[in-house]
Amino acid sequence: MLLAIIIIQIKYGTTNNELILYKFNNTDNLFLLQILWFFFYISFLVKIPSFPFHTWLPAAHAEAPTIGSVILAGILLKLGTYGILRYNIYVYSNVLEENISIYRNLLPIIFIISLISIIYSTLLSLRSLFDLKKLIAYSSIIHMNFSIFGLFSFDLYGLFGANLLIYSHAFISSCLFLLIGYLYNRTHTRNLLYLNSISIYMPIFSLFFLYFSFANLSIPIYTSFLSELLILISCFHFNLFLTIFLLFTFILSSSFFI
Repeated sequence: MLLAIIIIQIKYGTTNNELILYKFNNTDNLFLLQILWFFFYISFLVKIPSFPFHTWLPAAHAEAPTIGSVILAGILLKLGTYGILRYNIYVYSNVLEENISIYRNLLPIIFIISLISIIYSTLLSLRSLFDLKKLIAYSSIIHMNFSIFGLFSFDLYGLFGANLLIYSHAFISSCLFLLIGYLYNRTHTRNLLYLNSISIYMPIFSLFFLYFSFANLSIPIYTSFLSELLILISCFHFNLFLTIFLLFTFILSSSFFI
């Protein structure tokens, strides 16, 4: 990102967002715009995070205190999607309308990286992972990569669904991390093997945990369900094959939480 900002400053003489938007619309150097777009996107991928830059998130959640995990899930993870929305989509919006070729080579890469991130995180979670915080961290990776499909579907449904998913995920994940922190203070463990039959000893806690687990699974009546449904509708408008594949990943990503 720093390299891209330096190139923009040298080439266009400004780092003001509105001036960059104007200058990008009046340039013929589409190859340079693609390079700058890709530099920004790779930087935001680390913050979402997507494969192969995802490894910091489960480790950070596992080592962080409860309030650190809440701030990380509720605020800091959203910087990646906000950056994509603010820079990769907004700054290049008019360029996209006038010349679609700037995205033609990049969109398959975007969707493939997001699909790999979802499937890989699901398989890692199914592979004998017993730390509750790491499970929630991998579900965060899955939900954040779902929002990418909505942002880049270039559809009003997808854009609204992606934003709603970002907001609902911030609330749901924060609540889950608070509940896990409460459980850790009482039991001094986050290992699922040691927490068998917890509903017998902590029934009210179990009820809240079940409620927010269902919210994280995106079942109907929750905002996460509505947001993912809107993303699927936008993907259906964009590409039928992509929608079918995304439906399969919905089922796969719910399996480890069940």
